[in-house]
Amino acid sequence: MNLLKAEISYNGQNKKLTKNEMGILRLLMVNKGNIIPRDAIIDDLWQSEEFIDENTLNVNIVRLRKALAEIGLPDYLETKRGLGYLV
Repeated sequence: MNLLKAEISYNGQNKKLTKNEMGILRLLMVNKGNIIPRDAIIDDLWQSEEFIDENTLNVNIVRLRKALAEIGLPDYLETKRGLGYLV
């Protein structure tokens, strides 16, 4: 993961990510092997007292999964149903 270029790479494949996609992946990678609850991801990304629709996080997770699959990492991001996400 290259934070300065906002991109990920694997086996010679590169993919640009959005700010939110990078934020999610960064948080999960810093906590590799640990389940990060959805609320913690939302708090980390938006750092706001305002209500953030959970669908907003869903959309970003779907896009991140697609980007990871495009570079050859289709199963890198795991969902732990009712708990959160981990890498």
